[in-house]
Amino acid sequence: MQNTFLLRHLRRLTKQDWRELRKFVRSPFFNQREDVIRLFDYLDGALSGQKVAALQQEIVWKQVFPGQAFDEKTLHYTSSFLLKTIRQYLTLSEALEDEMQQQLYLCRALRKRGLDEAFEKEMTAAEALQQKQNLRNTRYHYDRYLLEQERAALTM
Repeated sequence: MQNTFLLRHLRRLTKQDWRELRKFVRSPFFNQREDVIRLFDYLDGALSGQKVAALQQEIVWKQVFPGQAFDEKTLHYTSSFLLKTIRQYLTLSEALEDEMQQQLYLCRALRKRGLDEAFEKEMTAAEALQQKQNLRNTRYHYDRYLLEQERAALTM
């Protein structure tokens, strides 16, 4: 397990990522598997302590699945679920940094749910947010296009 895709992801995380990921992994909205939490906690301790020997599959297995016979396939599945959760965290953390994208997704969600009054209010807020941007680059125009696309989808 020493040079797996999962460990390469974990080794590249910042201290802030680790703090937030500790909470994220425990969120039942994103992860409902106790084995994933145990694996994350074990790897968190092993990597922070730089315990390379502790990353051997059999040792990891004993910590995550105590009292059970070693099953490489199950460990692989659990690792895959943890990697998926980490990728969801990375995606969400990037999305939360882009206020305009958040506003667009909110407008889309309101439109899809038929909340027209709230949609109009949030579209106005999105347009105001966009007008505050000083730079009128391709991103600005693309966001303008997406806003107009949402407005047009409301009338369909």
